Amino acid sequence: MAFTALEHHVVEYSSNVELLSQQQTSKLEAVVDVRGFYGEKAEAIKQYGETEFSDLADPLGDTAFDSIDKDSRWAFPSDKKNALPTTREDWLRMISDPMSPLVSAQAAALGRLKDAYILAALGGTAQTGKYDALVGTVLPASQKIPDTAFTLGLIKDAIQILEDGDTDDGSGIVVVIPAKFARVLQDDPEFTSSDYNTSQAFVGGNMYAEKMQGFLGATWVSMSNKFLTSAMVQAKAGAGIEDKIYVYRRSGVCLGIWNKDGKMVESKVDERADKNYLVQVYSKLTLGATRKEEAKVVEITITAP
Repeated sequence: MAFTALEHHVVEYSSNVELLSQQQTSKLEAVVDVRGFYGEKAEAIKQYGETEFSDLADPLGDTAFDSIDKDSRWAFPSDKKNALPTTREDWLRMISDPMSPLVSAQAAALGRLKDAYILAALGGTAQTGKYDALVGTVLPASQKIPDTAFTLGLIKDAIQILEDGDTDDGSGIVVVIPAKFARVLQDDPEFTSSDYNTSQAFVGGNMYAEKMQGFLGATWVSMSNKFLTSAMVQAKAGAGIEDKIYVYRRSGVCLGIWNKDGKMVESKVDERADKNYLVQVYSKLTLGATRKEEAKVVEITITAP
């Protein structure tokens, strides 16, 4: 008798993948603007510049309109999937266990995928303008800080650039830093000493991400060298991403998830007659990311002397 996964089992598995993805989410999803998109096409994020009040010269005259710059920044969808084989017996045991290895593996992979897209959006080329006349927008030199050695002063310089750009919209500052540079902070008294920090979390140089929060008024996210040098991240975000630090406003970057029937992840379970009747556990999603405003992102690159 052929094996058929009951519909409620498939729904339960899909829910498990989504739930665990939210519990063990990507490191960066919580520190960007996340939006739910629908349909199959790219989505526009409207941009509005500054406007100013003008004198009311004639209270009884025609209304003179004031100006405001308007544009669109685009997020393009990418379809991604993960297909894993399992046996009928393992599947039956798995559906009652939301922490099963397959669910955990797919959830972790989903988190890494989101982080790779966000990193690529931070320093990559964003698409701006009308859909049929898009213009590639790069991060300008004024938002980049090159240096041959990492110091805490570089983070301060980046924050100053954000402040000088009048970007404070209340969304908060985020520092995404490779773990090898976060390690340098352990030797900086300004970071570890209670003379500089009221929070004892910094004393002793504990570099766990949750212990770094609040220093310099920022949210800190430490990224492992293993992740940054992985083939997926290097292909998406570019070679050398492991030598870059990003300091940005949360509102400056958008992660878009295209929903289908209200679900972020669509999962299917099928028997594969062409694979000796193994059970295939298949999950897919559509996502994209873009930098929304150049003034809200600063890139620090550390090059070898």
